[in-house]
Amino acid sequence: MRTQKQTLLAILLITATFSITALDVSITPPQVDTTALSTTIPGIDSTSIANIETATNNQLNNLGTFESELKTLFQAYEDKTIGTGFSNAGVFATSGVTTQRALTDISFIAVSAGTMVGAQIPSSGFPTSATDYINKLSEGESSLMGLAWQLAALEASLNSGFLLKGLTLGTKLTAMQASINTDSTDIKYSSWIAGATARYQLIPSLNLIAIKWTGINLGSGLIFSGQTYNIKPKLDTIDGGTFSGTVDLSGSNMGIANLSGTMSINPDITINIDSFQTIIPLEVITGIKLLGIVQLSGGAGADIAIGKTDLSLKDNSTITVSPSIAGTSPTPYSYNIPVTPGNIEVNSSTQNTAPTLFMPKMMLDLMLSIGPIYMDIPATLYFNQGMGGNLGITIGILL
Repeated sequence: MRTQKQTLLAILLITATFSITALDVSITPPQVDTTALSTTIPGIDSTSIANIETATNNQLNNLGTFESELKTLFQAYEDKTIGTGFSNAGVFATSGVTTQRALTDISFIAVSAGTMVGAQIPSSGFPTSATDYINKLSEGESSLMGLAWQLAALEASLNSGFLLKGLTLGTKLTAMQASINTDSTDIKYSSWIAGATARYQLIPSLNLIAIKWTGINLGSGLIFSGQTYNIKPKLDTIDGGTFSGTVDLSGSNMGIANLSGTMSINPDITINIDSFQTIIPLEVITGIKLLGIVQLSGGAGADIAIGKTDLSLKDNSTITVSPSIAGTSPTPYSYNIPVTPGNIEVNSSTQNTAPTLFMPKMMLDLMLSIGPIYMDIPATLYFNQGMGGNLGITIGILL
């Protein structure tokens, strides 16, 4: 049973990555179907049935003791901050998506569309596997980790020099839904963004023959965003190990039988993430443009963020056992023992986890322009309890 115990714990370790505010763990061991057993083995008496049931259940019933062990395991990680990690990643993906921070000298309107991925990286680096992540947690390392994706967004900015010379005002919007199905995971995803942006050309650009210095540009705004994820891993059936023993069937003139069996677990896990952020970006940008085509921009700033992330995990895995008995008295025999499957039910959640309030950042943009059309590859590095970043692509037009 040691192998079975280790396997079950390994399956459910992933749930321990949640900062738990609500937890329900229930394990129902498989049970011998005594009614079906009486018809499976001809002539078996009630005492032998009871002995088979006792011998088999003795091998399986200690699965029920995992319930308290799992609760202890989960509670050991209740102070972890993975919810904050997903909140931060949402901020990273939202703040930089379809950004126009590297644009200067907008004569009238700029319209852009883009996509961006954000990641919160633990101070110890991304784990190589779920087991590696759990080991890092148990060693006291940070669980501040998360991923977010803004699939597509639109931004439009207007030269607002009629209000203040050098001022550009804009809006950023999106509402998207997508389903991603792979060999390993099914994901249903939705996101939305609604916000206003403002940029001010503090120091005008300067042309130096084939090189243009883009001056110094200040940026800010107020952006609201939300993301929801429904994640369904496609997990293979897991070998839960084997067991063996003996059972007394002398009451049915079958002597002492050998009992053996295998166990398998069919995982059924669903993860739900619901995240909301309010973001105020603060940015200072400058850059150099070569031959009117290639522009390299960089800058520094910070994102001020408030919001919340709710995470929940539901596990409804099935435990299947296939025991059998075999003996030689009075003649060789072998029978499969009918067993009602057991199950593992885990419901865990964490609510209202906020992102890090103030996150300094460094920005880099590589932009290519052909006439009024441009393509920008923005990247940002964030500094908080660990590190974070975003990477995206934006395509736009200047009118």
